[in-house]
Amino acid sequence: MTSRPIRLLIVDRDAEEHDRLKQLLLEVPDATYVIDFTEDVSLAREHLIHNRFDVFLVAARLGDSQNGIHLTMDCIASGCRNPVILLLDQAQRQLDAEAMAAGAGDCLPKRELTPGILERSIRHVILRSQTERDMIAARESMESTQQVKNELLATLGFKLHAPLNGMLSMLDLLHEVSHDPLLHEYATTARQCGGILLELLAQGLEVAPLPYGRQPHCPKAFDLRELVRALEALLAPLARQKGVPLHIHLQDSIPESLVGDESRVHLILFLLLNTALNDSSNHRVGLSIFGETLPDHPGRHRLHFMVGDPELHHANRAWSRSIQEAGLGKALPSRSYAGTDLGLKISHLLIDAMNGKLFIDRELGEGTQFSFSASFEIKVADMTSSEKERGPQPDGMAPNGCRILLIEDNPINQKVTVKLLKNKGLPCDVADNGLEGVTAFKKTQYDLVLMDCQMPIMDGYEATRHIRDYEHGDRRTPIVAVTANALIGDREKCLAAGMDDYLSKPVRKASFYAMLEKYLGKI
Repeated sequence: MTSRPIRLLIVDRDAEEHDRLKQLLLEVPDATYVIDFTEDVSLAREHLIHNRFDVFLVAARLGDSQNGIHLTMDCIASGCRNPVILLLDQAQRQLDAEAMAAGAGDCLPKRELTPGILERSIRHVILRSQTERDMIAARESMESTQQVKNELLATLGFKLHAPLNGMLSMLDLLHEVSHDPLLHEYATTARQCGGILLELLAQGLEVAPLPYGRQPHCPKAFDLRELVRALEALLAPLARQKGVPLHIHLQDSIPESLVGDESRVHLILFLLLNTALNDSSNHRVGLSIFGETLPDHPGRHRLHFMVGDPELHHANRAWSRSIQEAGLGKALPSRSYAGTDLGLKISHLLIDAMNGKLFIDRELGEGTQFSFSASFEIKVADMTSSEKERGPQPDGMAPNGCRILLIEDNPINQKVTVKLLKNKGLPCDVADNGLEGVTAFKKTQYDLVLMDCQMPIMDGYEATRHIRDYEHGDRRTPIVAVTANALIGDREKCLAAGMDDYLSKPVRKASFYAMLEKYLGKI
């Protein structure tokens, strides 16, 4: 069976039963056992929990108030990992089922035992236990490898985001100050191409962890109409290049503010619209969104998204083929997709992670239609816990002389942020890392702190914790994360560190100024 002796512990109140079992084991050919015996249930529990034997042979009946099944269940819950074989006084289907449910590796009627039956059971439970250990080790190794991969992706994403953010931000400023029509056009085109590049980077960062398990959502309040307007502006150049009209229709009754995973919705719609625009058989492309309040959940709204020919949307076409039925991942029905199969696979994974299902319908000469549904909470007019801690939000004009502290290590990002603040007449002090930022904060009373997360010497998370400790729960200065960190959970990590809000880079001028007004008043 194995190269070393197998250590066995027999747990039974009957000493004669111990002798009988020992004799049966001695009759097993080509096997060596080291056998111990105890009738002390407390001692047996200690041996079980600390896995001091290779196999435990436990009697189902251990006295009037003792039960081997309960002992097994209790010890497995407390850390026993080595196999347990329960010994029944007689074969009983109900006891057998209870024993297996308790975690026993096998159940054997005492009176039917033979050397062969006993040896076979011991051998099988050891092999099964080792197989389970190997599977657990393999899973832990895979999870560890995936964790390293995710950390590498996070680092790579940050390194790519930094220069891309600077480029896009500078293009925004160039677009704003340029009076030359041709230069204005060039800046616009470059900005739009950079925006698509940023979306492609987001695809890899968002979807990479999904095949290894469903990832948690990052719900927050968002404006669906604003999201769609941003998508329309992003994809308008591609639509013009393809000569395909792009139509957007949102049902009027859709709530103004929803709570859900905004980044995933944005990425899914970008991928599907991009796929539809690249389909040579589509003569026009539209996005139609309509919704309904769920009768059983009045606080939730279910939205139906349709991407494809807008005429077919208005005809209320039935969608019948799921992404699996369409054979996605093996072969697409047409070569006209021009390599966008990956985008559909990513969309499928993201929608599946949102407990939805992507449907595809393709008819010759009519283009491809995509459809999926998702549920969102309806945002109620209430403050978040962090807002309640800060008290009422500012209204009216921003106070004269309000001071802002920017903690950012990238010179280009410093230049862009300072310029945006200067355009609104807002003074700003700049710190190159978290340590300098904490030192500056202790010397001056600021109305707002803009905090990068990844910095040398001291990162933004640690700097925020130092600032919150320094405040001692008194006046709470708003701290807004302005960061290139783009993986799932980054926003939550910022809030957990003590920050009040989150802006992802590259910062859009409109969202940046909206954030300032949220904490400073109208600027």
